[in-house]
Amino acid sequence: MRLLIMIFIDVLVNMVDINNIQYQRDLEFGHKEEIRIKKILEEYFGELKILDKYNPFDFENDDYLIELKSRRINHDKYDTAMVNYSKILRTANSNKIRMIVFNYEDGIYCWQVDSDEYELGRGGRSDRGIEEVYTMCFVKKEYLQNINNYTKINNHHHQLEQ
Repeated sequence: MRLLIMIFIDVLVNMVDINNIQYQRDLEFGHKEEIRIKKILEEYFGELKILDKYNPFDFENDDYLIELKSRRINHDKYDTAMVNYSKILRTANSNKIRMIVFNYEDGIYCWQVDSDEYELGRGGRSDRGIEEVYTMCFVKKEYLQNINNYTKINNHHHQLEQ
């Protein structure tokens, strides 16, 4: 319960100004990358539907929920990748495979949400006019799989190549 209260407070306290120039640039960048990367993801996960902006994840089909995090850095700049814990919590009861896809400058990396492959902590950014600090999942980079390690599919199921 305490964690849920912290997440609720995160949302109230860390409201970024939607008119902030960096925020607007980030939104535009994210939207363009969603459109570009969707075609690539469909080669591996099957046809995907784009979800509305109120959904915690970006894409879905019968088998998958996929969240895309586009980053302007290489995948190995930090020891961990960061995703907002509220996204994990809000989809915890889904019977679909939940994938977090990190679109880095040097490649596309995937993480299948698994409860023992992340640590919780506080993290965020401060370049948009406010300290945006949230409860985050920190995923060690060794749990990230380059999308090229997945088999391209025709039947909506993927597997890691051995």
